[in-house]
Amino acid sequence: MIHTRDILALRRYMLIGQLISILVLLFGILSVCLFINPSLIGIVSKQTNSYRDESIWLIVGIVFILFGVFFVVVFGKWSRRLLWIFQNIRPVQMNLSIKIRKGMDSNDYYAILSVDSTTEKNWRVSLYSPSWNARELQDQIISSKVYFDPKSQCPAVIETTQGLLWAMAGRSAIRI
Repeated sequence: MIHTRDILALRRYMLIGQLISILVLLFGILSVCLFINPSLIGIVSKQTNSYRDESIWLIVGIVFILFGVFFVVVFGKWSRRLLWIFQNIRPVQMNLSIKIRKGMDSNDYYAILSVDSTTEKNWRVSLYSPSWNARELQDQIISSKVYFDPKSQCPAVIETTQGLLWAMAGRSAIRI
């Protein structure tokens, strides 16, 4: 497959997100264990009274468990959805301009999509960091194929000659 690099990068990105979510989930489980019985996780008996029945451990544990489960599901579901859209939906030809906003610790990538230069139906799409050098296309207008999510009617995958661009999960695409 021609876009193997980009598909593997998406899977790697989602796997990292899921692993972080699992760590959050494990921290939540440890917090609940501190509330119920601290000796289960190796706390010495002299210190168990300072942890047991402290409601903060239960609250933190439940919140972290909920966040962990939620994000494990979201990361897996969104990556599978993007791949399904790319493989099963017919693309629409659109003009693409990539904008890069440089931050102190990372860069944010945005795609500006339009059918032609005169139409007002433009999209601004937040993108996952591409696996290829997107700076080559920064502020240029190029032709691309755009795959729309049939459920939300928003751009989900953008195919260029250099590679694929993946829309972020959630409400990452807005009309401008």
